[in-house]
Formats: sequence, C-alpha cells, structure tokens
Amino acid sequence: VPESSDHRPLLILAAKCQAWLLDIAHRRDECATAWRQAWRLWDQQREVGPLSVLDTIDALRCQMRYAYEAGEWPLLVQCYDRQTETMGESHPDLLVTMSYQSFFHFERREFEEAEALDRRCWIALKRILGETHPDTLIAMNNLAAYIQDHTRIAEKVQLIRDCLRLRRDALGERHVDSLSSMNNLAMSLTIHSGAESHAEAAELFRECLSGRRELL
Repeated sequence: VPESSDHRPLLILAAKCQAWLLDIAHRRDECATAWRQAWRLWDQQREVGPLSVLDTIDALRCQMRYAYEAGEWPLLVQCYDRQTETMGESHPDLLVTMSYQSFFHFERREFEEAEALDRRCWIALKRILGETHPDTLIAMNNLAAYIQDHTRIAEKVQLIRDCLRLRRDALGERHVDSLSSMNNLAMSLTIHSGAESHAEAAELFRECLSGRRELL
C-alpha cells in the first residue's frame, strides 16, 4: 500500500493488528516496534490536518501501548497527561495508562506509589465497569501484589481471597485468571505462621496444579 495520507488509516490499522498478534505471541520487542509504527503514522496524519477526537484517542492509545511495551517511563507519563486533557479522568484508556504507571513504580521498587496509583485505578474501574469486570479484577489482583509490607499480610491475603471469589463467580473455577488468583493466595498463605494457613496453601496449590493440567 503506498504511504500517502489517503492510505495511512489502512497502514495504521495494519500496524495495530500486527501489534496485537505479536502481543498474543509474547514477542514484546517486535510488539513495541509495531505500536511505535502506528503511533508515528498518526503523527504523520496530524501533519496533514487536525485529528478528530476519536482519532486523537486512538493515537494516544498507540503511544501508550508503545511506551509500556518499550519500557519508556517518561513517554508514558506524557501520554497520561495528554489523555487527561483529551478524555477526562474517567476514560477507560486513562485508567489503563494509570495501571501501567503503577506497574512501573512497582518495578522501580516504589511500592507505596504503585499501591496508591493502582488503588485509585481499582476504585475508578469498580465505579465505571463494575466490581466483576475482568479489568477491575486485574487491578484488584495487582493491588494485592503491590502490598509489600509484611505487617499487612492479613490485608493482602483478604484482598486476594476476595479477588479469587469474584473471579470464580464471574469467570469460572478453571479460568486462567481464577487459577492465577488461587496460586497467589497459596503463595501469600505460606507467609502466615500456623499449620492451618499452611494446610490451606497446600490444598490450593494442589487444586491450582490440577486446574492448569486440565487447561494444558
């Protein structure tokens, strides 16, 4: 396809489809390159004329995905600021970017910042998408992971337990996300002292292993 302004939307769509396929294949570097291509094509389209609101949202979505996949923290912050101006603080895309930012904080061992940002994201997702929406439950799961203070282990365990219950109800016992929460709960229970917690952890590990064998 010739690279002209008339054909650029098709090129953008092709780049995004390629990015999604590479994401499914866990080829992260190539996925980042594809998202960067889509984002750059939107920049070129902007030089021809102003983008519509929907096109601006999509361009920022491409920038956000590239920044996350490539690990470019400053670009992700820039994207978050532009999304806030364009969409407002309750748009789902902005909440995804917020979730990515919390993950970056966690990787940098800034646990308090990661927890605070993800808690805001989780609360907003519960309000906008509902308590049992998969994206809400991902934010809930991540929030538990970001609690690293061992004096708050009971709070962490309860959060994972609630997430597991909601995932079982919404997705089913043998859904991969339910099994992930089951494994997380078992791991956290091993930190608890006491034979009762360790026995529950052992049972959860066995159930999780059985479920994953069925999926495979």
